[in-house]
Amino acid sequence: MVNRMKKFEEYKEEIYSCSRCGLCQGICPLYKTTGLETVVSRGQFSLLNGILNGNMAFNKKVYKNLDMCLHCDACKSYCPSDIDAEKIITSAKIECYKYAPLSKKLKLFLLNSNIFLETAGRCVDIARFLGLYNLLSVFSFGSVIKRFLEENVRYKKLKSARQLGLKVFYFPGCVNTYFNKSILNSMRMLAEKNGFELIIPEGLRCCSVAHLSAGDFETFYRNAVLNLDMIPDDVDYVVFDCASCHKAFELYDDVLNSKKTKILKNKLIHLNNFIDEQEVYVPSEVKFNKIVSEHIPCHLKDKESIWKAVKKMGFVDNFEKDETHLCCGAAGLFCFEHGKLSKEISKKKAAKLEEKADIVLTSCSSCTLGILQGLSKRGENIKIYNPVELLAEQYIKEENLPK
Repeated sequence: MVNRMKKFEEYKEEIYSCSRCGLCQGICPLYKTTGLETVVSRGQFSLLNGILNGNMAFNKKVYKNLDMCLHCDACKSYCPSDIDAEKIITSAKIECYKYAPLSKKLKLFLLNSNIFLETAGRCVDIARFLGLYNLLSVFSFGSVIKRFLEENVRYKKLKSARQLGLKVFYFPGCVNTYFNKSILNSMRMLAEKNGFELIIPEGLRCCSVAHLSAGDFETFYRNAVLNLDMIPDDVDYVVFDCASCHKAFELYDDVLNSKKTKILKNKLIHLNNFIDEQEVYVPSEVKFNKIVSEHIPCHLKDKESIWKAVKKMGFVDNFEKDETHLCCGAAGLFCFEHGKLSKEISKKKAAKLEEKADIVLTSCSSCTLGILQGLSKRGENIKIYNPVELLAEQYIKEENLPK
């Protein structure tokens, strides 16, 4: 197994070049919540400097400090030296992953087990069928999980309106595959309405962006090989509805640098951009009397892509652009390991949404969870959608219009 990513020691110059100016403090969600120097990139670089100088060594405490990073990448845009702190911290965690807590390793193991995920997904389906699903509302976080698992869109067979004639590989991710099929249903309806072949093979593994962020390079590498092997070379697009999954596949090229990654590199596309570029069919007679706002996931490469997709559907955006980029606080496993901190960050984000939004669009399953955990009782009626779910609802409404 070859790690083609830069190793921790190779970032020595970047770490030394940090001027300790403190601009990262003004943008780091964790620093603004805790006020702790150890959670911001400047403080973490001081720690890593000590390791590079031989004054310290990797250990459990160092890993614990490094693992406080949300991997939101916000500090890079504010850094006058253009230092990529997220990549540096990830490389350091790879070096000291052996010191990660067993509880974290267990979570990552379960996340990578299709057998566990499928079993858990079937339990959710049984709980829905028996009505036990509603018991989740008794618990504080349980009510968040209940809303997270509620399907916005049920599948309905649609008549074709266009014939794009494309061959599209769709990576649904863990949530869509096992727990909430709403986006998957919507994606199938999008394919039917627009006349393109949708390829979703069984046995796909987790994209493993969470594993890489935790420092588990071995699992990330192994899943990169397995997932890429399932993608035919002749597809026109490889589509992702989740920004984090999209990011993971782009990192596969950094890790593997193989013939397969070179073939697929220019075919990777987020669903928002696919909707925009292909000018998919949008019903002209269907209107929603709702205020639609968007949350921009930290991992979303094209920060305007949600707005582009929404504009195609005829919606008007009603949100302050500087607020859409606030981190939701979920950060993959972070919300399960640091629940109180995560919720504090989520509440700041959700407070802005509650002011006027009826529907919030996002392009990351983890962000959906983050937004939901931050909403107060005033936000109980706010619906969280992926743009393709909104489009699928338009298709259904159009077919139900009087002839």
